[in-house]
Amino acid sequence: MAPIPTYFSDALLAKFFFVRGCHFARFGSAFDKGLAVSLFQDSIEICARAATKAVGAEPGRTFTAYWQQVVKAAKDAPRDKLPMLAEMSQLNAARVAFKHHGNPPAYADGFQRDCEEFLRLVMRDFLGESFDGLSQADMIGDQDIRLAMKAAERALIEDGPKAALQRCADGLNIAHERRLGFGDPGIGVQFNNVPAEISREIRLHVGNLWNHLHHLRELTFAGLFGMNMLDVMAMRELVPTKQGKEYVFRDGVERSISIERASAVVRITNEYCARLSDHLSSSIP
Repeated sequence: MAPIPTYFSDALLAKFFFVRGCHFARFGSAFDKGLAVSLFQDSIEICARAATKAVGAEPGRTFTAYWQQVVKAAKDAPRDKLPMLAEMSQLNAARVAFKHHGNPPAYADGFQRDCEEFLRLVMRDFLGESFDGLSQADMIGDQDIRLAMKAAERALIEDGPKAALQRCADGLNIAHERRLGFGDPGIGVQFNNVPAEISREIRLHVGNLWNHLHHLRELTFAGLFGMNMLDVMAMRELVPTKQGKEYVFRDGVERSISIERASAVVRITNEYCARLSDHLSSSIP
């Protein structure tokens, strides 16, 4: 018996492009809006192409041909009609205007809402996937980091912000170990072995210096990965450091944050870990 085809990878890739588009849509420049619209359109096309495969149709040569091909293959079954042709045609026109003619869109938020609605409907009705059920952590290549970050997403729902931040610390701790395995010598090893006779004041200064250097290193990696520096600074401010079995918050002060802000930190940590995992997978150990 032939295996039943699944479209998890298509749905995950479509959501990845959508999430990246949302990142650029947050910024105010016309260039960022144009990039957001282009990524939204890519997301829609990935999902529409998968839907045509799901109904046994052949993709057409134009963007709107996906809708036409699905209708032909579906034989007028209401469920098997791709939705929102008018809205997606507007999105495609905005993308063409930006990419081929250099005319950036005036806005991106409306396209973002339309794109999300389309993805939700098509993933549910054609691909057998839940838009919300697709975890950002699934985009992380390293299995151990991915499992830690999926635990962070679950903790956000089941256990609250503090537990979610601790699971983020687990993921970042594994990511740090992976970097050491790829030739990153780390910093702080020599600081952790400060002789006992050194005064407490000097130890405090050494500890502060280690923290600043560690923070600078993380920002350097974030810059190499093309991440938003303010996002990474927020992640480092709120996610505790794992020391043995203990979770130590910056300056020894546990942060009390809302579930919304914790959710944003989980998203940022997922993105950081995904980019680090991709970077390590393409590096020479």
